[in-house]
Amino acid sequence: MTRRIKLLLASLGLLFCLLPAPAMAAEDVLSGACQSDAAKQSSACQTTGEDPLTGTSGIIYKTARLISFAAGIVAVITVMVGGFMYITSGGDAGKAENGRKAVIAAAVGLAIIALAQPILAFVLNALN
Repeated sequence: MTRRIKLLLASLGLLFCLLPAPAMAAEDVLSGACQSDAAKQSSACQTTGEDPLTGTSGIIYKTARLISFAAGIVAVITVMVGGFMYITSGGDAGKAENGRKAVIAAAVGLAIIALAQPILAFVLNALN
């Protein structure tokens, strides 16, 4: 059980490391596209001033929130399963140890999930 949690957390960490870097020269390439009066009225040329990839409502934030939510659900379920294993061990030291390890691993996972959001915000603000 803890092996699966470690594999899940390692996969999530690898996913965050492999995200593509934002394109830096996109504004230079498209700067002349919205110069005419007719083009300025189009919805494509009306910007909010926020990067759609790294902004606060960008793809990276939304994906990170979705992954954190799913990982949080898995961690809470793991805490419940580990607690059930611990309670129903019936004095068997091996079963009690497995339940205790599952609860500890899930608690560590929840701490990592809780710290992932501020770390991601810090990194994305540093990139902008």
